[in-house]
This record gives sequence, C-alpha cells and structure tokens, in this order.
Amino acid sequence: MTKDTVYLYADGCDLQDSEAALTAAFAKLASQCAQPSLLLVNDRKTDNDTGHPDDLSEWSLGLHVDANALSKDDIDLLFHFAKDLAAQTGHEFVFGLADRQKKLTEDLCFINADAGERERLLMLTAIAWQ
Repeated sequence: MTKDTVYLYADGCDLQDSEAALTAAFAKLASQCAQPSLLLVNDRKTDNDTGHPDDLSEWSLGLHVDANALSKDDIDLLFHFAKDLAAQTGHEFVFGLADRQKKLTEDLCFINADAGERERLLMLTAIAWQ
C-alpha cells in the first residue's frame, strides 16, 4: 500500500473539553512548521455508525502532512510536540499513515507523556519506507 499522508490525531472521541486547547496547539505548530502540505483537521462525524446509540461518534482532531515531504527533523518535531501536548492535556496521540486514494489508514504508534525512543523510531521508520 502506498502511504502518502502522515496523520497525527488526538486519540479518542470525547475531546469536547479539550477541543479549544488542542486546536490552538495544532494551529501554533502549523504556524511554526515549514511544511506547506500540513493541513489541520477537526472532523467530528455527526453520525454514529457503531450500532450502539450511547457510543460517541468518531472524531479526527490533529493534522495531515505529505509523507514524502517529511524529514527526520520534522518527525522529531511531531514526536516532541505530541509528547509535550500529551503531558499538558492528558490525551494520547495516534501517529499513522494513510493512502488517500484507497482511503486506507494504518495507526503505527500511540504517543503519550511517557513515550520514548521506541515510538520515535516507529515514526522515523514509517517515513523511511516512503
């Protein structure tokens, strides 16, 4: 599978209490990042397709960026950003790859305040295979 997009999202569907802080943090990162392909995402699905009426709808809050444009320094920036934001908000973040044409995604690792070299190397390995 050709994976052309990297995504970094706040993990979870219950982000209402943190939405403003998360959105502001991702916007600040976007303004400091030299990646023109970086796209902020705040997509909360309005329908619940789980079949369980009490389940929360899927929510993608974070960013997309062209995988081919990322450098090691960019990945390090994303890793430290997610780790620091996890410490501030208590949310975990998911890093993954997507094939926009086939509409397939693959979560590669989760980053929390305790994330370390393992998660950073998973992120670096993901862009090395592009």
